[in-house]
Parts: sequence; structure tokens; C-alpha cells
Amino acid sequence: MPCPEICRAAMGLDPSQLADFENLSPEELQKEAEKRKQQVQQQLEELAMAMGVDVADLPQDGDLGAMAAKLKELQKDMSDLKDRTLENARRCKEIWDELRLGPTLPRDAAAEHLSLARSAVVNAA
Repeated sequence: MPCPEICRAAMGLDPSQLADFENLSPEELQKEAEKRKQQVQQQLEELAMAMGVDVADLPQDGDLGAMAAKLKELQKDMSDLKDRTLENARRCKEIWDELRLGPTLPRDAAAEHLSLARSAVVNAA
């Protein structure tokens, strides 16, 4: 396995990020790996809690590559969830408009707010 692939797997890095680490000593690389490991672990835990994922389901063996892969997976899942939420809010607004109704429950107001925010983003693009 070539060095860039080993580094990417071990530290969860894209090979294009390796230039930042070329001139570091082994001790500095170890410190950087530990720092990165702590950052990824914190991001993983925060994202897991936000998504209702059990923290026990996260990689526990300290493998930075596995942790970084799980973080990317959860980030993609979160992005997909946000997209579906905004699309559902937009669809709710369309149905209310067709039926000439408005939001009646507190969650309906949140859906209306999201649909308006989504419309603003789409119109700005």
C-alpha cells in the first residue's frame, strides 16, 4: 500500500492534505494524530447525539481511520436528513396552500418556517 494511502487510512486524511505533514518528525506526527483523534471523537459524539445514535455504536477501538469513516457516514446521513426535512416542510406548505389551510399545531409553524427558509435559499441560488 503506498504511503499516502496508509496515511489517509491511519489518520482519516485525504491524500491532498498530506503536504501539511511532510516535514514533521515522528513525534510531531504522533501528536498530530492524537489531536486529530480527539477532534474526530468529539465530532462523532456530538453528531451521534444530535442524530439520536447510540454512542456505543461508534468505533471504540481508537482506530482514527474507522472513526473518520464513521464521521463522514454520519455527516452524509445528517445532510440527507436535512434535505428530506426541508422537502417535507415544503410539501406540507404546498398542501396547506392547496387546501387553503394554515398551520394549526406548533410543529406546523416550524414546518412553515422551514419551507419559507428553503424557498429563500432556492430563490437566492
